Amino acid sequence: MDLGCGEESLGSFGWSIPIEEIEEILEVVPPCICCEEAFVDEAIYDVNGEYYCKACFAEMVRELQPEALAFATEQCKFISDDLPIFDPLEEYRPTREEYEAGEKYANTENSFRCQLRHEYTNYDSLIAGLDRDVFYDQIIYAAIRARIMELVDEAIVQRDLIRYEREDD
Repeated sequence: MDLGCGEESLGSFGWSIPIEEIEEILEVVPPCICCEEAFVDEAIYDVNGEYYCKACFAEMVRELQPEALAFATEQCKFISDDLPIFDPLEEYRPTREEYEAGEKYANTENSFRCQLRHEYTNYDSLIAGLDRDVFYDQIIYAAIRARIMELVDEAIVQRDLIRYEREDD
C-alpha cells in the first residue's frame, strides 16, 4: 500500500509555495527547517508555519509512512458481514437539473464503494478525530483511506458484490 510520498504528490500533505510568494509574505525567505539549505524554486509549508525543501519533506513522509500503515492495517475493518450487492443494470445518476434541485442520490459503482466505506467499515470512526490541517493526521488519514479502499476492493472481488450479469438470466 502506497501513500503517495513521492515528490510529485507531496502537495497532499503540505502546501507547495513558490519562493516569490514567500518573499511577498515574509520579505526574507527562511531556509529549510531540517537541512537549513536555501530553497531553489518552492518550499513545502505545513500548518505549524514551518518551511521544508521537497527532499526533507518527502523524507518525513517516508519516515511516518510505516507507522501509519501499521496503524491502518491493524485498525481498519468491516463492521458488518452483511454487505449489499451492486447491480450495474440498476445504475442511476441524477441529471444536472435534478442534482441542482437537491436530488443527490446516485446508484453507481462509485457510490456503492462509498456506501461500503462509510456504512460497512469503521472508516468514519477512525478519521473522526483527525485534523486535515495537521501533517501527521494527514499521513494517518491517507493510510486509513488506502487500507479501507483495499478492504472494499477485496470484498467486492471475493464476495462478488458487483453483479455484471443477473443470476436469473
